[in-house]
Amino acid sequence: MLGTQTQATYRRCHDRYLVDAAATLFFDTAGERPSRLMDVSWKGAGVYTDYPLTQNDTVQIFIPPSYFFDTPVRHHARVAWCNKIRENLWRAGLVFEV
Repeated sequence: MLGTQTQATYRRCHDRYLVDAAATLFFDTAGERPSRLMDVSWKGAGVYTDYPLTQNDTVQIFIPPSYFFDTPVRHHARVAWCNKIRENLWRAGLVFEV
C-alpha cells in the first residue's frame, strides 16, 4: 500500500502550486461570491469559501493579477468536491473545464 503523500502524488497528473490570493466565484443563479485561492494546477484549483459549494455545479473563477499571475485569470470550472472545515469555512476542489 502506498503512503499518504505517495498516494496524493500518484493520483495527481499535474503539479500543484501553492497560492494565497483573493478570487471571486461567479454562479449562474447566485451571482458572485468571494473566495480564497489556495492552490492551482493546469487542471484545477483549491479554494476556501465561507459558504458550501455543490458538487458538480459549474462556476467561473476570477483571479486578479498577483505575485503568481501577471494578468487576470477567468476560467470555467466544475466543483469536484467540497468539505466543511469548521463553522463558516469550506474547502473545495475545482476542475477546470476545457
